[in-house]
Amino acid sequence: MKLRCLSTLVAVPFLVTGLAPVLSAKPDREPILGFAGDSGLRYFPDEHGNRVPDFSHAGYMGGNAPIPSPRILVQVEPAGGDDTARIQAAIDHVAAQAPGDDGLRGAVLLRPGRFEVAGQLLITTSGVTLMGSGQGDGGTQLVATGEGRRTLIRIRGEADRVLDEGRRRQVVQRYVPVNAATLDLDSTAGLAAGGRVVLHWPSSEAWLESLGMQKTNYEGHLDWRPGFYDLTFDRTVTAIDGNRVTLDAPITMVMDRDLAQATITPYDWPGRISGIGVENLELVSEHDRSQPMDEEHAWMGIVFENTENAWVRRVTGRHFVSSVVCIWESCRAITVSDCRSLEPVSEVAGYRRHTFYTAGSQTLFLRCFSEEGLHDFATGWLAAGPNAFVDCDTRLSHDFSGPIESWATGVLYDGCDIDRGGLMLMNRDRDYAGVGWAAGNCLLYNSTAARIGVYDPPGDDTNWAMGCWGLFYGRGEFRAQNEFVKPDSLYRQQLAERVGEALAARIGAVPDEADGEAAVEAPAVDAVAADRIAALGKPAPPPSHPLVLTNGWLTIDGKLAVGGTMGVNWWRGKVQPQLAHRPYVFGYGVTRYVPGRVGNGFTDDLDELTDIMLDRGDLALEHNMGLWYDRRRDDHQMVRRPDAMVWPPFYEVPWARSGEGRNWMQLSKYDLTKFNPWYFSRLREFADQAGRKGLVLLNHHYFQHNILEAGGHWADYAWRSANNINGTGFPEPPPYRNRKRIFMSEEFYDVTHEVRRPLHQAFIRKQLESFAGAPNVIHLIGEEFTGPEHFARLWVETIRDWQAENGDEQLVAISTTRDVQEPILADPQLSPTIDVINLLSWHHARGGIAKAPRQQGGGGASPRQVAEYRRRHPGKAVIGDFGRGNGWELVFSGASMVELPPLDDDAVLAAIPAMRPWQPEGGLGGKSLALADPGRAYLIWSRDGAPIRLDLGGIDRSFRAQWIDPQDGTTIDATGAIAGGGEVTLRPPRSSHRILWLR
Repeated sequence: MKLRCLSTLVAVPFLVTGLAPVLSAKPDREPILGFAGDSGLRYFPDEHGNRVPDFSHAGYMGGNAPIPSPRILVQVEPAGGDDTARIQAAIDHVAAQAPGDDGLRGAVLLRPGRFEVAGQLLITTSGVTLMGSGQGDGGTQLVATGEGRRTLIRIRGEADRVLDEGRRRQVVQRYVPVNAATLDLDSTAGLAAGGRVVLHWPSSEAWLESLGMQKTNYEGHLDWRPGFYDLTFDRTVTAIDGNRVTLDAPITMVMDRDLAQATITPYDWPGRISGIGVENLELVSEHDRSQPMDEEHAWMGIVFENTENAWVRRVTGRHFVSSVVCIWESCRAITVSDCRSLEPVSEVAGYRRHTFYTAGSQTLFLRCFSEEGLHDFATGWLAAGPNAFVDCDTRLSHDFSGPIESWATGVLYDGCDIDRGGLMLMNRDRDYAGVGWAAGNCLLYNSTAARIGVYDPPGDDTNWAMGCWGLFYGRGEFRAQNEFVKPDSLYRQQLAERVGEALAARIGAVPDEADGEAAVEAPAVDAVAADRIAALGKPAPPPSHPLVLTNGWLTIDGKLAVGGTMGVNWWRGKVQPQLAHRPYVFGYGVTRYVPGRVGNGFTDDLDELTDIMLDRGDLALEHNMGLWYDRRRDDHQMVRRPDAMVWPPFYEVPWARSGEGRNWMQLSKYDLTKFNPWYFSRLREFADQAGRKGLVLLNHHYFQHNILEAGGHWADYAWRSANNINGTGFPEPPPYRNRKRIFMSEEFYDVTHEVRRPLHQAFIRKQLESFAGAPNVIHLIGEEFTGPEHFARLWVETIRDWQAENGDEQLVAISTTRDVQEPILADPQLSPTIDVINLLSWHHARGGIAKAPRQQGGGGASPRQVAEYRRRHPGKAVIGDFGRGNGWELVFSGASMVELPPLDDDAVLAAIPAMRPWQPEGGLGGKSLALADPGRAYLIWSRDGAPIRLDLGGIDRSFRAQWIDPQDGTTIDATGAIAGGGEVTLRPPRSSHRILWLR
């Protein structure tokens, strides 16, 4: 039985006894929290010891110290134009200074005026503050200019935490109540006062069952799964007494050994940074003023990663799409005070307008204001409290504030006023990909909102509302509805009782106004960091390892281009870190986007991704647009969505939204005459990385999965008439077969349609324009089924005409079924446009039905067919989805971009582009294949190990001979030179070394 009563705070407490807003008086409840003026707060635990948490540990230094005022080391004046390099150079200059005894290095002062930032500002070193000269007129304005869904200021330590598993200790007490800070362990050996530890609560099957989250009433992939919802409380040991440890901040959830085994583990985190500040300035995200829902501008103002003991104060953010301040789960002890979010510009939709957000621990938002947010003051995935929002207000909220993702515990909303929106502590069920229970042991205190929702999770955790005003929903613990209670602020009272009134007053004080005209003696950045400015201002280096078509081979650095091919994920994904961060669970996605999150499973870091490709031995990335933007469509249903609360990760499409109307996702409709700048900029960034690292982008223009098979593929597709403003003329409602399937290929590929034809041509041209001057790109018509002949002809003709107009002959591959491929290659007007023949879809369409290759049981071509095409089209390269294991056979047939084992001597790859498949009269003996540049070099593979007979008659020179093992790439030099002038017979020196290289 739960005995959770809240109160001697008011004379007559109230309880919601049914569906809100029905109220009845229950004055006889046992109190949990009381206040008696000078005597302070009194807590009344339930029979298990659970009580209202002490939220005063939230904020900078865990609520134990006021925010410091670092000395100014360098100042920056606005120069006009892009100031990114100058400000970053100032940040780097301060980062290079030695820290003081307080760990702080110093501050960069931005003088009054408008600073333009076309890129991103990055702080990666402890003790650095970025300081403006005030907000508003006469202050500092930092403007994120141009397009790009970026974070303006990214504060990022290294994710290099190492747990000392050898000193992991078990919590032995049977029950750890809410607000406990002292734990009994099986041993304290290896632990020490002052040591940093993680208290880990595993998401066991029993615990998930106790919350009712392991088996839900919706799709199984949205259920909570053991191991993916672990809670980690980041703490410092303050005292050890025998096998008992005391931590520096309380635990904000019940830990019952009948459900799981909690542990404490010491850790080292050398790359986590601290002592970072941003203050006294205005951040602006420049946007398209003609498009009121424009999203092609900076999404986030300030993002913290792998950071502790930091602050943001007196910062105004304007026009950002998502968060003005966002704190990820790798952070703790951060204060955000006296900040505002004004005039956001975006769709009012999922994962937008999470204005002030934390997934961290011990974070404090104090006196912040947000207008027209969606979730203005929100906590995220598994946020291990205490976290607090104090005196935070909104205007015209579009939805609720509160925990919005799974199981945030110990969150306080104290003195908050949520205009038009709600304050909700609840089970969010399937929202945002199966959030389920979002809140545990959270408290709404002296706050107002249009809706007050408090729901009680199963078990001994609970949620409370006290002294709140609004329409009440839920069966949680309500007290004193539509009344205010004493003390005015629970957070301030708890803080004062813990650290003393004097220190509490300093911690919670309103920061002084910045004087933008104050004299500053610090040197100007141009005087102390000119070299840094010059280095940062240099353009990115041009491609140094271009892809080149040579003698029918694709080459890089003069060598045959070989390696595997990496694909991209078409759909699926989670933004919950414990799921998304697991290596390669959700693959890779160049145009997959998660607001503010960078890394595998989120918005992939393309420098990191290309390095992974190199490490794996992959040569190419095969890209196609995603199957659908919104993760809700993973259910493959065709229904119109009820609202715009789309789920990430978002698989972006090439077309831009118009800001007009509502598509099937309830976002604004697409405009197929305009293109998504972020989508193409990401592809271009990858192509530039590929050119610098010797990789290849296989760029599929179309993705035909949307027009075939399951009806859900068509439901949200940009070309569907209901989803765009262009009058594409597809039938509405769609002609779903058996209420399940869609077959829209005939209409989609109609090149005579007066609307669709020019849309196709403009789209193809955009693909080429986006890669002007990028040599490491091969253009293909599309993934899967690639259309009938008349559509493929339009595609090639459009490319031909664009190349003639622009003088930019990018590499183009014909990648269609054979019945389409053959006539195009035979057409003297079109064949010269084709540089590469892709044999992925090498077969006829059966019965004239438009299906994808895998539907027809088809696949890539054989080495024999590769050799056929090389003979017929010797100047064109041949590639395909050849798989692994027969790389050498394909090379000897004339294929490029195949997988070979690592070679002892990769000089052979430089020799191959001068050769062609070769078979002399009389053969070579046994089952041999050969490449040759006759008279100069030969590469012969004795597949059966038989002796190789080679006629070198008429050749007046000697050859160096090497033998290569086709399985592992090892090389053995033959004894002595091989003389020309006659026939020679050479035997493999070992059964494994069967490839002979004469040069």
